Amino acid sequence: MRTTLILNDNLVREAKIRAAESNTSFSAIVNDALREKLLRQKRVSDIAAFKIPVYNGSSPAEDLTPDRIAALRDNEDLKDFST
Repeated sequence: MRTTLILNDNLVREAKIRAAESNTSFSAIVNDALREKLLRQKRVSDIAAFKIPVYNGSSPAEDLTPDRIAALRDNEDLKDFST
């Protein structure tokens, strides 16, 4: 398909250099870059759709501050040595 685009001069220059270095066409470079960008955005949107399951148990949620986490960790360490 033929279309008209307004491209940044520096991008065109870089794409033409890459095309020459890889012995391919300017159109192939632009197509590959566009395809890669679209696939990358799709993967990001797939990742963003992931949701972490939430446990809705019967016990109330506990406020886990750094101090509370340290206390729980220390308590677990004491259990290991108390047997």
